[in-house]
Order: sequence, then structure tokens, then C-alpha cells
Amino acid sequence: MSTVIGMDVFAKEFDEALVLKLCGRLHSRTAPLLLDEVLPHTQNSSKPIIIDLENLYSLNSAGYRSLHVLATRLDENNCAMLLSNCRPEVKDRLQCASLCKHVSMHASLDEALASLRP
Repeated sequence: MSTVIGMDVFAKEFDEALVLKLCGRLHSRTAPLLLDEVLPHTQNSSKPIIIDLENLYSLNSAGYRSLHVLATRLDENNCAMLLSNCRPEVKDRLQCASLCKHVSMHASLDEALASLRP
């Protein structure tokens, strides 16, 4: 587990993907810290990343931009980023910002993991 101001990040490795659970608020103070925490996982791995948003309670434009940067970096490495367990208010914000066009969204972590299996 990693703690950034106002947010915790829990990482768990699965055969199919690295799962990052975000807990708290993703905003202008936590977004840069999230990128510092997560970007090293994207550099030498082709493993998809699933970001579980079940316990993410707040997302502003800086938080959206950090998710977009992650999606772009993963795409550059031919790697997927998936989102799971979006709370309705977070999902609405992501849909308004059109991040959903670049990543796949899943109702649950199990669904996201299953989508990566052959």
C-alpha cells in the first residue's frame, strides 16, 4: 500500500493484470503523486493495469488528466488500462470527459479480470 495525501493506493498482482485500488480523492494534490506511484509500473511491463475505483469518492479535472496520462502511457506500450467498480458520480465525470472512449469500463473487478482471459 502507498498513501498519498488524501488518497491510498493498494496494488495487487494477478496473472492477468496489475490491479490498483484507489481510495479517497483524486484531485490536484493527489494526481501528481498517483502518477509518481503508478508510472514506474508501466515502463517495463506489457501487463494491463486495472484501476479499481470502488472507493474513489471524488475526481476533478486534475484527477481525470492523471488517468488520461496513464492510459496514454500504457497505450504507447501496447498495453491496456481498464477501470472497474466506478461509483456513479465518478463514472458520470469520466463519461463527460470522454475517458471511456480510451479505456474499457467494467462493473466489477472480476468482470475486468475475466475480460483479459482468452
